[in-house]
Amino acid sequence: MKVTSGKQAQAAVSEAVRATPFTRIPGRLTRRDYITLRNEACEVACNIDSEYEWSGDYGHLAIVTGSPEYLTITTTSGTPITYIPEEAPGAFNPAITAAITEFQVRKKMAEWEAKREAWYTLCGVEEGLCKNFRDAVDEQYYRQLKKPIIGYRGIKIKTYLDHLETKWCKLDTNAITEMKASYYEKWNPTNHITDFGKRLDEDQAQLAISNITISNEDKLQFYIEQMYASRTFQRDAMMKWEEKAMANKTWDNAKAYFEEETSKEETYRNNSNGSTADSKYESAANMEENTSDGDMLREYLDSIKETQKESAQKAEYLQQMSTTNETMANMNTKFQQQLSAKDDQIAALFKQNEAILEALAKLSNDDKRPTQVKKEEKEKAAPNRGGKPRRPNPKRKPCNDCGSFHKPGKCWEQPANKDKRPHNWVSRMDKPLE
Repeated sequence: MKVTSGKQAQAAVSEAVRATPFTRIPGRLTRRDYITLRNEACEVACNIDSEYEWSGDYGHLAIVTGSPEYLTITTTSGTPITYIPEEAPGAFNPAITAAITEFQVRKKMAEWEAKREAWYTLCGVEEGLCKNFRDAVDEQYYRQLKKPIIGYRGIKIKTYLDHLETKWCKLDTNAITEMKASYYEKWNPTNHITDFGKRLDEDQAQLAISNITISNEDKLQFYIEQMYASRTFQRDAMMKWEEKAMANKTWDNAKAYFEEETSKEETYRNNSNGSTADSKYESAANMEENTSDGDMLREYLDSIKETQKESAQKAEYLQQMSTTNETMANMNTKFQQQLSAKDDQIAALFKQNEAILEALAKLSNDDKRPTQVKKEEKEKAAPNRGGKPRRPNPKRKPCNDCGSFHKPGKCWEQPANKDKRPHNWVSRMDKPLE
């Protein structure tokens, strides 16, 4: 593409960088999030070539890492390079004067145009990286860098990252613990062994940048532990490694040995059209040949049974949860039905209450006799002796002692019947004569 202007070149490069956005990390940021953003910025910067002498095979990596770290990285690769920040070139080359020839003028103009193009490419990378960063994290993590009027113009990607590291993602005790725990993540044999070794090397170097040291001895020990835990290698292969002299048990030798064993196994499977499962069954058969290997096999089978048991327990728990949810739904339906029945009963009680009130009102209206008449009738009524009122028998005569109707000889007024008198009985003989 022919570059028609510096600004057009800058915009084109910025869009190319924006085509590879950073991972979006909403909410609280951790030290690992900072490392993730920094690594992504380094990767994108490396993919954009530069014409500057300090670039080499690293593209624009230096603008993300800074001079000291860039020198360390390039020194480790065998070619130390010192990064010196660039300044914007002017519109014209000051080296062009009237004293030089026309050929020299054209040459210096071409050189100057290439320098200007390199500068605008650098600016485009900076612009795209900064926009990617602002899209990846919430503004509260970089709002402190905002300038009056011009906002975030002129702020470089390294400034954003340094601010994030020192302000929000400090390397404290908790961060170191989390990062070390992440480093010692177990190897999953579904990932190739070469990738596992490469990951340990890269993460070790990455932690060293944060002043977290993982020694080669610890790395080697963890690597061998994972070789055993994966059960990928047969007993003979593991014993062959253990029998090596301590001087030969180095990190480089360990990687070379187990990667070679893996390559042999892969070659065997390819040539015999076998599968990983076949090789594992072969390994199991070989292990049964002696007692120690048989113990290892039983241990391996026990671990499988334990895994199956855990899976069955999880399935049973999910089934119980499903049954519980169904039972709760049925109980809720039954409860709603009971509430509806209660509402109907309450409504019926209200109707009965209204009917009772209407009956009482009717009785009150029918009884219109004066109170005095009722009182006089009540006083004339025969006394109640503790039971239902007795109707007088015309054939019977009243008692001479009390005036009531009862069998002869049963009058309570007679001294002979005093044991039969009620406890609240009052003699009529004690009343004054009217």
